[in-house]
Amino acid sequence: MSTYTRQRTLPLTGAGRSAYTPGLRTASRDCGRTPPRCPDATMTDRQTPRRTVLVVTNLFAPALDTSVFRILKFVKYLPEFGWRPVIIPVEVRKPRRMDARLLADVPPEAAVIRPRRPFRRFLSEILALVRRDPVFGSRAGPYRAAVRAIPRIARDTGAEVCLVTLPPAGLSYPALKAMEAGLPVVLDFRDPPTILEKLGRDGKNPARARFFEDAERQAIRQARRVILNTEAARAAAEAAGLATAAGFDVITNGYDEAEFAGIDAAPPAEVFTMLYTGSVHEASHIANFIRGLERALQRIPEMGTRSRLVVLGDARFLAQAARSPAAALIEERGWVPRAEVARAIANAHACLLFCPPSTTPLRVPSKLYEYLRGAREILAFVNEGAAAQVIRAARAGTVTTPEDPEAIAREAARAFLAWRSGAAPDKNRGAIAAYERRALTARLAAILAEASVRPA
Repeated sequence: MSTYTRQRTLPLTGAGRSAYTPGLRTASRDCGRTPPRCPDATMTDRQTPRRTVLVVTNLFAPALDTSVFRILKFVKYLPEFGWRPVIIPVEVRKPRRMDARLLADVPPEAAVIRPRRPFRRFLSEILALVRRDPVFGSRAGPYRAAVRAIPRIARDTGAEVCLVTLPPAGLSYPALKAMEAGLPVVLDFRDPPTILEKLGRDGKNPARARFFEDAERQAIRQARRVILNTEAARAAAEAAGLATAAGFDVITNGYDEAEFAGIDAAPPAEVFTMLYTGSVHEASHIANFIRGLERALQRIPEMGTRSRLVVLGDARFLAQAARSPAAALIEERGWVPRAEVARAIANAHACLLFCPPSTTPLRVPSKLYEYLRGAREILAFVNEGAAAQVIRAARAGTVTTPEDPEAIAREAARAFLAWRSGAAPDKNRGAIAAYERRALTARLAAILAEASVRPA
């Protein structure tokens, strides 16, 4: 029995063949609604996609997950540069949150091929646990079944190149499987390689750490191109002597200008509005921020009546602010539709960024790029590293250590007084424009074209 949902063929102008359900129709089944019938994929103000790229990822729209946005925006704009994406989300577990409106970014040229949930999944999970399979833990069985279908799907869709974009721990296996089928492979590390971050080196599971590192080195060495998402990660990879066929490329995360188009930014003039979006993975830096905010309130009592902190997502600021005067400033609104996030950023006076001390200096939170585009000012409570470098290069805000409540208090007070006086950073708009998603996708399309050329 096929592992994947296979449905009727739709004609695709100029692309030759498509044996699978187009993206909108396939993806919508997961969110419980039936969209309008997907039209045949024809092109108007863009190139006709003549070439097909197989995209292997873990989650895809309508999953509302930070990891989805990078590949979703690539998929949105790749047809403009002549590529038709065929997406295989190998994660079979249903995501915790979904937003059907994300499907609007899936172009009609795309095809999304989703794994079924076969009965033998239960047995495969049990076997994975017994064998202590190091790939994705208890999900290893279904994950492997999905990956084994890559050669067949590539053959059926006429894919010329395979883009593998997964968390680093799960990236190597599908990449090597695609290479076995003779596909040129481009690796897209959405986080730094495990080799660079030394994951698993705590001694608890040295065999697992060796497995990941050996497979990762092999995949990096054999891939046609390797993409990292920060310049700091590229410098670290080169310093570590990682061998590649053509060096390392860098394509950062970014912002989609279309999400900010038409927003009339009008933050309230009477209240200093701070904004935080997303999750919090460690509570210690939030606790330090609350302590610093308390001190700022004591020094400038006016902040208590003319400030607020809006939290979108599941960051539990109120839990850290229990019995604190800072609690009166906090508005936790939970998860909101994706379209509302850009509006909230544009209507805030200052956007907050936190990186816990355990985060390596090679990483840049993906929300930072949206802050760069829409926020008036960024208050970053992070240690020195890639994120701090991006903020300074864009002249978009300040960087303060997350471990010193006194430094946080001084920065919170400064930001409030600057707002009261009407001051705002003079951003480097040219540097920020380099992070626009369409421009980043153009670079990816060029890499795919170069990687798909067969060696003489």
